[in-house]
Amino acid sequence: MKAKIFIAAFLLAASCGEADMNAPFGNKTPPEKVTLRDVKNMPGAAVIFYDRPADVNLKYVRAVYTVDGEQRVTNASYYTDSILVEGFSDTTEQWVNLYSVSYGDAASEPVPVAIHPRKPSYLHVIDMMQIEETYGGIRITSTNELGAPIAYGVCKWEETDSVTHDSGWVEKSMIYSKAVNFSYALRKQKPVEAKFAVFTKDRWGRRSSLKEATVTPWEEYQCDPKTFAWYETSFDTPGNHTYSGSHHGTPALWDDQVGKSGSYGYHSPPASTFPQMITIDLGKKYTLSRIVLHGRFIFTGSRTDILDFPKTGIGGGNVTDYRYIFKDGYPKNLEIWGRGDGAPNRNNKDLSAQFTKIGDFSLPRADGSFVPSTVSAQNNVGDLSSDDIDLIVQGQEFQIPGTFSDPVRYIVINVLETYGSNTSGPVMIDQLSFFGAEVR
Repeated sequence: MKAKIFIAAFLLAASCGEADMNAPFGNKTPPEKVTLRDVKNMPGAAVIFYDRPADVNLKYVRAVYTVDGEQRVTNASYYTDSILVEGFSDTTEQWVNLYSVSYGDAASEPVPVAIHPRKPSYLHVIDMMQIEETYGGIRITSTNELGAPIAYGVCKWEETDSVTHDSGWVEKSMIYSKAVNFSYALRKQKPVEAKFAVFTKDRWGRRSSLKEATVTPWEEYQCDPKTFAWYETSFDTPGNHTYSGSHHGTPALWDDQVGKSGSYGYHSPPASTFPQMITIDLGKKYTLSRIVLHGRFIFTGSRTDILDFPKTGIGGGNVTDYRYIFKDGYPKNLEIWGRGDGAPNRNNKDLSAQFTKIGDFSLPRADGSFVPSTVSAQNNVGDLSSDDIDLIVQGQEFQIPGTFSDPVRYIVINVLETYGSNTSGPVMIDQLSFFGAEVR
């Protein structure tokens, strides 16, 4: 029986001769045309809505159009009633031909559609761009209506040759993001007036002109972690200094190890109940500007432009490990409290009697959501986007509200909820970095 099947298969293959086995197979009769219903013009794009014909021979709908002299083709499934055409570089009227296509790849007569794309996303983004001074640098913000992939180049005007005194724009950072509400801070800049600029690029390499601003960054320094200490109080989470043989104790919060293979990070006991608190003595009194939290992660790259400490930079591991990012013990909601003069009473359990609340803070993912990540193993990114990864490497910032200006020395981090639970479980934090100006 097997021999007969083999012979039949051999004869069938031989009969095909030189036929193209990848050629479309199906009805060669062109389907009926689609009926245009509406056009939604968008930045550098348009969505064309249509009604499908009642034709069993219809497999999909094809859009053919031209961008910058190059023909492009986009296909839409039989199961949808719209098609996106994109990549247009200006707002002039464009024509798109829609075709119904059969299972045998036979196309109907075209249905011509006029579209009027709005200004492309990369140009709209630069038009909406705001460049403002902030602590230690500048902050750039803009809106990206479509969530299109955009590259943001941040530049500074510098003297590039001290001998000839040539000057020019020097690129300081390049950020790739699809965030609808984009925000980025360039840090570690001197508190002197300087010229900064931003340009944007789209995924086809088109680049905007520079958006320039002359600003004076606000003075800011990173608080030296060598003076930090855990100041245990009665409201601190019990046992958080002894978990796993002290590898994950409170000193791991300021051990100058971020994203490295040997960085353990802070890890409270697995059965701890919420809220969970840690009291930190900064060793000196500061007027704080911001606090940066890094979750527990390891990655193979290296960044030296974000923090003064660790001096060796962020990252440098031999694997990528994002298993604890936006899941399990990664903080979701927390409070920060501060105290300036006089050491707090270690035995007083009333937090509000000894500290002033600085603010309530949340740690969303890059798209603003709080959906736990699906990372399951080392060298796996799960559903983490490139924006998520850039966010965790950069660290999540807590900007000190303008309504709070008291000098502080003692800080309480009060975690109310993690991505894993709001009742009980561990809190995992790799590093806390504090910024501001020392009060002398």
